[in-house]
Amino acid sequence: LKLGTYTGPAACKPVDRARVHDIFLKRDIDNSGSLDKEEFRDVMAVLCGNIFTRVLVQWSSTIMIVPLVAQLLVDQLTWLACLAWNQLSQLIDFELLEETVLVCQVNKINRNVIGQLLIFVWKVRDQVKSVLDLIPDSIWESIPVTILSCVLGCLVVPYIIFKIDDFFQSFADGKKHDERTNDRKSKND
Repeated sequence: LKLGTYTGPAACKPVDRARVHDIFLKRDIDNSGSLDKEEFRDVMAVLCGNIFTRVLVQWSSTIMIVPLVAQLLVDQLTWLACLAWNQLSQLIDFELLEETVLVCQVNKINRNVIGQLLIFVWKVRDQVKSVLDLIPDSIWESIPVTILSCVLGCLVVPYIIFKIDDFFQSFADGKKHDERTNDRKSKND
């Protein structure tokens, strides 16, 4: 069975023998040691439902949900950064700061530590700006969404897939308990 070749890594996690045996035991309602047709159908529904759900969640998350959430988060963070920048701009007069740096350079105020620090910071700023200007704007616009999509894809999607496995395990555990409880109630009536 080459299911992973066609559906991706979500279907590739093999169900180990112990887990399958455990599901078989839990689905053996009459404790006969073997599965009748109805019990076998229940086991296959649990195992195939698990794989189908894993594949569906991985594909839908990877293609639609993760990029959408990443874009929404980037938009919100951008809005917050612009708000913070506007607040900072109101507090700091950048034109005055630039004039101070120019005055320090022109007057050769190199002995003053603050003057040297301002000149150094301004030179580094200019160097970084010249390097960053070489990168096209389209790249800058896509980098945050791409990075955030990768992080979400690496953290959120596996977490959801593990939760799917837990759900199907609890489903396999719970059905036998429910059916035994119903059998006891019907015997007592």
